[in-house]
Amino acid sequence: MTAHVILDLDRVDRVGITEAVLCEPKTADQLVAVLEQADSAGRSMLLTRLTIPQLSALPADYLARIDYEEVSRTAFFGAPAPVRGPARVAVVTGGTSDIGVAREAVRALRFHGHAALEIYDAGVAGLWRIQQHLTEIAEHPVVIACAGMDAALPTVLAGSRGWDANETIRRAIEIRDGTIQNPAILSFQHRTPAYPHDPS
Repeated sequence: MTAHVILDLDRVDRVGITEAVLCEPKTADQLVAVLEQADSAGRSMLLTRLTIPQLSALPADYLARIDYEEVSRTAFFGAPAPVRGPARVAVVTGGTSDIGVAREAVRALRFHGHAALEIYDAGVAGLWRIQQHLTEIAEHPVVIACAGMDAALPTVLAGSRGWDANETIRRAIEIRDGTIQNPAILSFQHRTPAYPHDPS
């Protein structure tokens, strides 16, 4: 059976970036055909969702030219584009389980010559974890939020204007502008409701 692989080698001329190759569903023969075509055309390739068994099955001469990262399951075949300027993208995860997806985004950016700020395990269950990074994140015009089980993260990253519209986030805010929001805290600590919350 033939590999049936035809790379879109003209994509860079049409849209400015090269084709990324999704590897996971491909056979070993198809992956070899991808690398052969890229090599013949003198093109670097971004390989995504590349498993260890797939990587191990590649010919040694191709393996020697691959930069592979297991966490993101990505590989660069050939050299990535040189990094152009400071990071304009922040990649933020809700938890550690999202790091693989975040690293895939970071590696894709890097392949195309873009640096990224990486902030991991900053979910909103402990709102202070993300609040300590908001100023730094806001300095980046693009933010990629990776939060498989923490769907509130994009809302939190959008800023305080949207927090009150989200019931979960509104209820998670214990202190705002120095004022304790949760009456249960005031009761437990025997403090007055009005700021500065003196002991009652």
